[in-house]
Amino acid sequence: MMTGYFDESYNNRTILCGGWITTDQQWDRIIPAWKSRIAYENRVSEKHGLKPITRYHGADCASCLGEFKGWSVARQIRFVQRLQDIMIGDSGSTKVRKSQKPMVIGWGVSLDEARILIPDANKQSLRDFCYRLCVGECLKEIGRVMEKCYPKERITFFHDRGDLTNAAAAAFNDVMDRQECKGRFVTMAPMGWEDCIPLQSADMIAHDLFKLMDKRLLGAEQIRRSLRRIVGAETPIVAGCLKPGAFQQMKTWYDADVAAGKIL
Repeated sequence: MMTGYFDESYNNRTILCGGWITTDQQWDRIIPAWKSRIAYENRVSEKHGLKPITRYHGADCASCLGEFKGWSVARQIRFVQRLQDIMIGDSGSTKVRKSQKPMVIGWGVSLDEARILIPDANKQSLRDFCYRLCVGECLKEIGRVMEKCYPKERITFFHDRGDLTNAAAAAFNDVMDRQECKGRFVTMAPMGWEDCIPLQSADMIAHDLFKLMDKRLLGAEQIRRSLRRIVGAETPIVAGCLKPGAFQQMKTWYDADVAAGKIL
């Protein structure tokens, strides 16, 4: 069995679904190593009179805010690197062969462009629509990879509990009958980070992929240093986004079908 964990990251321009997939045996190595690193950082914080952290949180950690207030940038970078080492199988307790490394998955879309299709949607409805698309694309890509690389495996998914839980569940139902997904996925269930350490790792990769996709959709191609480390470790990554203009093309096709009487 394999298990995948997803989280979302978004601003008012871009939304992304991202996460990690690996075997249950590897998650059994990752979870105690992750907990151990959090405990170590809290011992360091105690020595310096800082508050303990309850978990890794991408946005707060990157900005040294919230529970990470008082951290130096050097410590923040070192902390993220150690968590990355745990995930990519480069730490002592999570070391794996290249063929067994956890896989990164992610997909992003432009919220601004999506308004072309649903111009009257409020912010939550727009996010729901786009996130459903993001999760669906992630699942389809996972199905294609499994068909080729893990034909005998099945995956259970967990998604961070929140405002987009229903959109994620709808996306899962959308793809269940697709050829590349049929019989490969067990279920997708919501869960909170309090009860699920791997969702913190999903937050970590979703944050990094979101920063990359947001820049790319704005026309920039610079890859974040943290992602370069993951790529350099030969970690498999399946990530993408709808190119600028894709929603306009969808609307053009839709309008043409309506004009031709194919859609009433």
